[in-house]
This record gives sequence, C-alpha cells and structure tokens, in this order.
Amino acid sequence: MEVRKLAILKEKIANNRLSHLVFEDDFLTDDQVFALFPAIKQNRSIVTLELLNAEMTPQASLLLIGAFSKNTTLKKLKIKTGQFRLENTNPLRVFLEKNKSVTELDLSDCHLGDEIIRKMAPAFARNTTLTKLNLSRNNISHLSCDALFRELKKCTSLTDLILSFNRVHGVATDYLIEMLEVNSKLSYIGLRSNRLSAKDVKKLVEVYNKSKVIRSVNISANEIRNDGVYVLADLFNADCAYSSVFVSEIGINGFGLKQLIDGLKRNPGLTAFSCANNVVGMMGGQALGELIRSTPSLKSLHAYGCHFGPEGTTAIVDALQINNSLTYLDLCGASFNFDSSFTFAKSLAVNETLSFLDIAECELGDREIQVIMAGLVSVVVNEENNSQFHSALKKLKLAHNRFGLIGVQAVADYIKVTRQLESLDLGQNNLVDEACEVLAEALAVNSSLHSLILTNNRLLANSARSLSRALRVNFTLRELLLDQNSISNEGLIALLDALEYNFTLRTLSVLENLLSLAVLDGKGDTVGILDAYILERVRKNHSLCTLMLSLPLLNIQFKNSLSLLLDTNREILDWLSDYHADMFIVRQHVMELIRSKNCDLSEMTPLNFGEHMFLRCVQMTLVTGEMPLGELDKLMDSPIYANNYLQLFYSLIKGLYTAPRNIDRPLYRLGFFKPEIYLGEVEPDPGMLKLSFNY
Repeated sequence: MEVRKLAILKEKIANNRLSHLVFEDDFLTDDQVFALFPAIKQNRSIVTLELLNAEMTPQASLLLIGAFSKNTTLKKLKIKTGQFRLENTNPLRVFLEKNKSVTELDLSDCHLGDEIIRKMAPAFARNTTLTKLNLSRNNISHLSCDALFRELKKCTSLTDLILSFNRVHGVATDYLIEMLEVNSKLSYIGLRSNRLSAKDVKKLVEVYNKSKVIRSVNISANEIRNDGVYVLADLFNADCAYSSVFVSEIGINGFGLKQLIDGLKRNPGLTAFSCANNVVGMMGGQALGELIRSTPSLKSLHAYGCHFGPEGTTAIVDALQINNSLTYLDLCGASFNFDSSFTFAKSLAVNETLSFLDIAECELGDREIQVIMAGLVSVVVNEENNSQFHSALKKLKLAHNRFGLIGVQAVADYIKVTRQLESLDLGQNNLVDEACEVLAEALAVNSSLHSLILTNNRLLANSARSLSRALRVNFTLRELLLDQNSISNEGLIALLDALEYNFTLRTLSVLENLLSLAVLDGKGDTVGILDAYILERVRKNHSLCTLMLSLPLLNIQFKNSLSLLLDTNREILDWLSDYHADMFIVRQHVMELIRSKNCDLSEMTPLNFGEHMFLRCVQMTLVTGEMPLGELDKLMDSPIYANNYLQLFYSLIKGLYTAPRNIDRPLYRLGFFKPEIYLGEVEPDPGMLKLSFNY
C-alpha cells in the first residue's frame, strides 16, 4: 500500500469515518500494519473487518486481527486466506478470548485442517458474544470434531453453525449430536455436502426431535437417498415447526419426496423448500403441488432439475391458483406441453404474489409461450375506476427454450403492458433479427424493464439497429447483454450512437461478436478505426458504467486512443487488471505514478489486481513517481519486453503523465480481461466507467 493511501486510511480509522474495513487483494507490509495499530485501538466506528486474500505476511494479517482484540464496535469478522499455519494462530485465539463485541465470525474456505481446528476450539468456547460461526470448506473430519464440538458445548451464545463442505459424517456425527444435546441455543446447523449417510441422518433426527430451537434443516448434497428420507420424514411428523428445509441433490425419487412432503405439510411455518436436482418424476411433482396448496406460509420453492414430466409440472403450476404466498419459483428444466402451459396460464392470470419465475430449459415452443404469456397479459378491469391488475412478476427467465418469432411476439405483447417486470432473460433461443425488431418495438414503450439478456442467439447488425432505435426513447433500461451473437461493427456503432440520447443505460456487453478494429465503407475500404467511434461516444455519455467488447489484438492506433481517453480524466480510483502470469508490477509503484499526476485518491477503494500484478519492468524507477519518460522509452526498446501488453501499458502510463486537470468526468475503472477469467457480473456503482476489452 502506498504511503499516501496508508495515511488517508489511518486518518479515516482514527476519526471514526469508516464502518467497513476491507482488504481484498491488497498489499500491506508488517511495518504498515504496525502503523495502523494506534488508529485501530482508538476507533469506535468499524463494524465489519474483512481480510480477503490480502497480500500480507501471516504475521501481519493476524496482528491486524489482534489490534481489534479490545475493540467494542466490531460485529463481523471475515477472513479468507490460505496463510494460516499452526504456529501463527495465537493472535486470532487471543482476539476471540478478549473481544466482547464480535457476533459473526466467517472462516470459510481457509483450509484450516484438523490440527488448527483442534487448537482453535477452546477460543470459540471462551468467547461470550459469538452468535454465528462459519467453518465451511476447512477439511474438518472426525479427527478434530471431538475437540471442536466438546468446546462448542460451552459456547452458550452460538445460534448459527455452518459446517458445509467438510467431512462431518460417521463418528463425527456422534460428536455433533453430543454437542446438540447440551447446547440449547443452536437454531441452525448447515451440513451441506458432508457425506452424510442414512444412518447419520437417523441419529440427527433423534436429537432434532428433542430440540425446541432448531428451525432449519440443510442436508443437501449428501448421500442420504430414500432410506434416509424415510427417517427424515419422521422428523417432520413430530410436533416441530421448521421454517426452511433444503434437501437438494440427495438421491431421492418421487416416492421418497412424497414421504418427506407428507410430513412437511404439518409444519405451519415453512417458508423455503429446496429439492433441486433429484429425479422425482410425476409423483414428485404432484407432491410439490400438494405442498404449495397446503402451506400458506411457503414463499420460496427451488425445484430445478427434478424431471417432473408434463403431468408433474401441471400439478405444480395448477396449485398456484390457490396459493397466496409463493414469491420465488424455480422450475428450470421442467417439461411443459400445451396442456401444462394452459394450466400455468390460468394460474398466472390470478396469482398476485409470484415475483421471480425461472422456466428456462423447459422445452417451451411457440404454442407454449403464447399461452403462458397470455396468462401474464390478462388483466382484470374494475368497471368503476377503470384500473387494471397486473401480475406481480419482476424477474422472468426464459433462456434456452425453443420458441421463435411467434413466441417472441407473445413476449413482446407482455412487455408492452407490464408495469412490474424488471428483468427478462431470452438467451439461447435462436432468435433472429425479425424477433429482435419485435422486442425493440415493445421496449420502446416499456417503462419498467431494467435488464434485457439476449445472449447466444443469431442476432446480426439489423438487431443492433432496432435496439438502438428503442434506446433513443427508452429511459429505464440499465443493462443490455448481447454476447455471443453475430453483430458486426455497424451494429455496435448503431448502439453507441444511441448513447447520445440515452442516459440511463449502465451496462452494454457485446462480447464474442463479429467485431474488428477497421471500419469499412460500402466498397470495402477502410474509413476509420473502431476505437475512435467507441471513445468518442463514451466521452459524451454520462451514464454508461460498463462497456464490454471482444476485439483482435490491439494495434498502435487503438493504444493511442486509449491514452487519449486517459488524457481526459483526473481521478483514477481503481485500476483493474488480469494479465498473463508472467507479467508483474508492484501495485504501489503504479499508484505512486498516478499520485504524481495529482489524481484524487481520497476515496480510493482497495485495488483488485487478481492473483498477478502485472509487469515487473518499471519497479525500480516508479517508486518515487518521478520517472522520466525517456527512461521508460529505453526500457520499452528492450527485446525482452517487445510484446503487445507491455506496449499497451506504456501508452496508458503516457496518458497519465499528460493528463490535464480540466475534465468532464473521472475514469474510475479501466479493465483488460481475458475471456476465460472475466467474472464481472456485479453492477458497478453509479458514475463508474469500466471499459473491458477481451482479446
């Protein structure tokens, strides 16, 4: 961490201006951690501390935790690091024993192992405020479960214990049961993916039946099968009320699910149920239909990948006509025919609560989509005030089906009348330009849709032109995803032209289309470079946050244009990069360079360079931020660094050096990603621009 940022951070901590302190992929030396100690000790505002793969020594990371030992405001501590060793766990143990404010501790995915868990166990027991403990993905087995659960017997404040993705089965289950028989506060135990068998479940059911506080069951992704479910059904037949039950991927059939649901129907407070990825057939669908009918409190049902068949699907959707509580329904992979679609349409016409519906991969053709959309379009007109009733649906997923232009017309009719729908996914439906034109006409009059996904269809430049016309008059859409189509330069330019009129679109993605750097006229002659069009329109638009493109290897004109883009910006708050593994640079040196341009770093968020910082080549001269360009020129001439990525980096640095201060809008994030490593699906904050170029 560079000196300026460290000073700003110290000042904010000391003056109680931070509530969340997050170090993610950040770099702190031992001396810098020590420098933060005085500020942390006097802080009275930090509520959350997160160390997420922060690049510091094991001693530094644990000493940072130790600084909060006597803090009285910290409530949540999350650590995700592979740096724990048996010999350096003392600071964390001291923290747990001395701190009297923390209520949530998340050590998931730390790969602690049995030896460290055994050593840490007494510290959990000595803490008197901890209510939630997450130990998922830590390779916990019977070798440490005896010590862990023996100590957790004494932790009288603990209410939530998450042990997912470990090896708690067999003898380890016996240790868990001994703890549950003593600890009377635990209301949730997460046991997903622990290799539990039917025998283990039988033991758990016995202790669950005795408990008066456990209200949630999560045993998904275990080896339970029907034998274990029959035992589990006895649990729900008892006089107990469970709010959520998750039994996904446990290898049961329709008869096993029916046995389970027969017991669940007696639970008046059930709000969430998941049986995903169990092949339960028609009988399972009928059982779920009965659960929906008989459970007025049920709000969420996850039933993707259950292979109900048309008859089982009909039983589920028919139950929606009399259910007034369900808000989330995931039927991805179910089988619809015309009859089940017609039944579904009748249910949707009268259902007033469903807000999320996933019917992707359901083999929906034109006829099925037509009748389902007719149910959604249906309105009830009040003759006295002429008001209209619409479905409460906000998110609809129709991806990976098999409808065409006729089905799209039905979807468009719904888009025109809905006032609630905010997200629509039509990816992987083999849609063509004519279908996109119909959608664009509906989009032009819609005032509710925030996200439209049209990835992996057969859209060409004409589709982009149609959408461009819609964007000129639509002022609610925030996200438009057009990846994996066949849109050419002309189509992209049409979309970018709409940005002159549209100031609400925040994300535009056209990855893996038919884009090239050269812009051709009708005769095939080059009349410009695509990046010039891109950058010119981005400069004028003040709403776009993320523009994602796939282009060939960058040439010198493109690099120069990116440098010009930097020339118009004074604030670089976050620099994102994922380059080749052999390209390194120490991040604080880059930020020193940025600081030398008098960029505003007062609100800088933690930098995220991924696992690899890029390019070591300027390490020696960028320390002071005063490196002459001539020296960099000499370095760039070296044959060992003659590659496109380094040349691109050089142009960006040059842009920083020449950037004037009078600008219209700051560039907050500039990212270059390889297609296989880009994972960005989180919507950026308002006012942030992120250009992503995949190559």
